[in-house]
Formats: sequence, C-alpha cells, structure tokens
Amino acid sequence: MRTLILVTMVILTCTIVTTSWTMTCQKSHPDGPRQVTIGEILSGSIPGGTECLISGRFLGWKGCGHGSQFMVTRSDWAIEDETGCIMVTGPMPKGLDPIEGVGKEVTIKVKVLSVKRPNGKNRVILRFIEDRDN
Repeated sequence: MRTLILVTMVILTCTIVTTSWTMTCQKSHPDGPRQVTIGEILSGSIPGGTECLISGRFLGWKGCGHGSQFMVTRSDWAIEDETGCIMVTGPMPKGLDPIEGVGKEVTIKVKVLSVKRPNGKNRVILRFIEDRDN
C-alpha cells in the first residue's frame, strides 16, 4: 500500500510540473507556443516535447560550423540567432533552398527533442513543424 501511494505521488508530481509548464506557455501566449531563443533551448531550460517559436538566420546545410551539433538525418539543417546555433530535422521552410537560402531570416514553429546518441550522451535537436510569417 505504501508503494502504491508513493508511485501515485510521483506520477501526480510529474503531471503537475509538465502541466504547469504548458499552462504557463499558453497563458502567456494564448495564440500558441511562446517565442524562445536558441540559447534557452541549448541551456536545457525548455523541456523536451515543448513546442516553441524561434526566429533566426536560416543556415541550410551549412550547419553550425563548430562540429558539436548533432544530426538525426543527412538532410537536417541549421538555424542561428544571437544566442546560438542548433540543428533542425524535418522539412525546410517553404521557398528556402538549403544552399541559396542561407542567411535569410525565418520564424518557425518547432518541437524540442532530446536525442540519445550511441555514446550515451543526450543532444538537443529541433523538429520542424511549420513556417511562421516568413
């Protein structure tokens, strides 16, 4: 009985934490996900599974240039803002070419993913959801 109560308390606590994060985003931004910086995502302050809006410069297949970013597929692409650079998996924003479109400003809706690498380390990557006012 004691174990059942403890498990129930842990599940409720996790649900409350997750729900309060989502509710905070929705209360602040009733029209959808909130705008965040790449730096916030890379710092780990945005939980995996969260949908966000980010704005920055499209880097296409150029990547982040420092070799520390992780790719899920060969067609992943990069975006940067003044706080950092991150890889995005999924289709590219409409009308942007992975080579010719480099440097164009975009705002996109993404989902934050935590991907476990073969070496056991987790990496953060974004999954593209849709364009926003490009």
